[in-house]
Amino acid sequence: MKKIEIRKDIQADVRIQNLIIHYELGNDELLEYLARNTKRYLESRENYFEFEKIIFGYFNRILKKSDDNEKHSLFEMLKTACQTKRSKFQRNLEENGDGKKESRESP
Repeated sequence: MKKIEIRKDIQADVRIQNLIIHYELGNDELLEYLARNTKRYLESRENYFEFEKIIFGYFNRILKKSDDNEKHSLFEMLKTACQTKRSKFQRNLEENGDGKKESRESP
């Protein structure tokens, strides 16, 4: 049987999305297990990106809280941090991706 290799970057993204989904579903017991294993997987790769470190910094803080309001507040802070990082990344791509600012106009 042929072994199928999944791209590591896609696998990392899916694991993080799975973590977020289980947080939103309120699966706290499963979330602790998933967080440990996902972090272990990400750290084992060659590249453990700053964005992933930010996510786990927030998830570690969320897992330590028992108050749902505090958890929700931290999760909102995580979403804001992700949006900020994403907009910085997109701006860098537009400005430095090919040396020109991207244009949405057709030629």
